[in-house]
Amino acid sequence: MKVDFEKLDRAFHPRVVAVIGDSKLRNYDWTRGQLAGPKKKVYGVHVNPDSIKDLQALGVEAFGSILDIPEPVDLAIVSVSRNAAPAILDELIKKDVATAHFFTAGFAETDTEEGRQLERQLVEKSEKTNFHLIGPNCMGLFNPAAGIKQSGDQYDGISGPVGFISQSGSIAISFSFEARLQGVTINKSVSYGNGIVLDSADFLDYFARDPEIKVIAMYIEGVRNGNRFFSALKAAAAKKPVIIWKGGRTEEGGRAIASHTGSMAASQDLWEAAVRQCGAINVLTMDDLIDTTKALIFLPTVEGNRMAIAGGPGGQSVISTDIFAEAGLNVPELTEESYAELDTFFLKVGGSYRNPIDSAGPVRRDMKRVMGILAKDANIDNIFYIVSTRPGRNIGPEQLAETLDTLASIKKTSSKPLITAVFFCTPDSQSVCREVMFTLQDMGIPAFPSVPRAAAALKKALVYYVGIRQRNVTAKARNKTF
Repeated sequence: MKVDFEKLDRAFHPRVVAVIGDSKLRNYDWTRGQLAGPKKKVYGVHVNPDSIKDLQALGVEAFGSILDIPEPVDLAIVSVSRNAAPAILDELIKKDVATAHFFTAGFAETDTEEGRQLERQLVEKSEKTNFHLIGPNCMGLFNPAAGIKQSGDQYDGISGPVGFISQSGSIAISFSFEARLQGVTINKSVSYGNGIVLDSADFLDYFARDPEIKVIAMYIEGVRNGNRFFSALKAAAAKKPVIIWKGGRTEEGGRAIASHTGSMAASQDLWEAAVRQCGAINVLTMDDLIDTTKALIFLPTVEGNRMAIAGGPGGQSVISTDIFAEAGLNVPELTEESYAELDTFFLKVGGSYRNPIDSAGPVRRDMKRVMGILAKDANIDNIFYIVSTRPGRNIGPEQLAETLDTLASIKKTSSKPLITAVFFCTPDSQSVCREVMFTLQDMGIPAFPSVPRAAAALKKALVYYVGIRQRNVTAKARNKTF
């Protein structure tokens, strides 16, 4: 099937949406979810006269058939029984709908002949007419700027730099919420379920060409055409970072995905090797996916593994050093020039500047100067700063404001990657912590809720940029040979 990107553009930015078979038992959630955001026309389609009246009460014009809608339809959301799905598809094709998302489930994932036969009908009808079908058994599209939602609770009216491709609807929705809490906002997201017509490779192609999407994140359980997928992955990863969380890594997980989306499991070692060869990034958890995405959004190119650590008291500095070293990042001594300059003002009583910088006590007043020295040090590639929002004798609003001012100054004057971890120590400071994280990321400084998450994200970013450099060297050598 040949994918028409113009049709996907219409689906992600629809002027007209038709919701077919929305259920009163679901409180017409599919219809309600599309009423937010920029002005667009939302129609209901239902065979039940009572449901048509309910939809009209919501201010939605409703008809008994999509063929009765008096204008072209950009996106159809289908929530009917599986037995009705083929007939609905016939009407969608006749109406020349740009794209349809089938929430309807009960196909090959049920491992029944009836389910497989119904799925084959959808595939044959779509391929014969080049109809763009998303799903079935999926939650479809999310574009907050356009007010297109997978769940009525999702946000709208804003947009970010992330494209998210998910085989699972629940993971797609969870990622949108959890990433947003970490300051990572979706630009476009798709849950494609069984992927019988439009599959992950098609959305990789589409997101790779989208200039609004800077990073592609994925949750995937299996692929139907390995050659097609890895070809699309390699092409997409050559344009922008692609991060993949693979479900079904274990034997038990492989059994679970077969009944979830009908996918076949693959050897995890082979999968990870193939993803790396394509230039993409493997991750293992939702937190890992969000943190790696965040690092690649906010950090400049990571050139090396040498860390300066500052901002914390002695014990926290020691622990942070261990964590970064165990993640494969070096915490070296500074240059003699840096030590000579620090010697002129750094009070060693209650503090230390060997690296890590023990920032407790009076030296906190000189942290802007200390950070400036670290930013110039030839032994340092990256700077990590511990930001505490704990209210108390030593850390109050004025000190926090000074810390933010120091970090903003370093961000403006240094090209070295600067990352932070933001801690809260009391229930009252948790909201302050989130505000501080968002403030830092508005400055372009990624902020993480723990040191291990910051270290792991930076290491993933370093591995990604090292891979780019290695591939560029290989390509140049190949070109010289020919």
